[in-house]
Amino acid sequence: MKRPKGLVRIRVCVGPRLLYSFAKVNLFVNAGLPALAALLGGDRAGNFATAIGFGSGSKAPTVNDTGLTAPAYYKAIGSHSEDGNGSVTFNLSLTTSDTGARGITIQALALFANSARARRRHRQ
Repeated sequence: MKRPKGLVRIRVCVGPRLLYSFAKVNLFVNAGLPALAALLGGDRAGNFATAIGFGSGSKAPTVNDTGLTAPAYYKAIGSHSEDGNGSVTFNLSLTTSDTGARGITIQALALFANSARARRRHRQ
């Protein structure tokens, strides 16, 4: 069975200057499949990404993962855009005001839906 997948792109900028760029295909875990199926069936209630989580665990992700390893930091997604070809981009930024993220060595990312059913996870 082919699994859904996505692409994680990270850009670290100071003002207009790009300091670091990273891109890698991510893992869509089993916990996200019910939300995806509901969306494909036309049920949009509670099945959309509302937050991103940053975790510190270094264990490789598996399709059975359901959360992030602590310490973790969660932030609401600022906005999103769709390209009309089946891709969506979620936009957010971590700034100095995100004090809960300080001291975390970010090793994992995950998207969370209103119902916490839609999760995609990536490890560097």
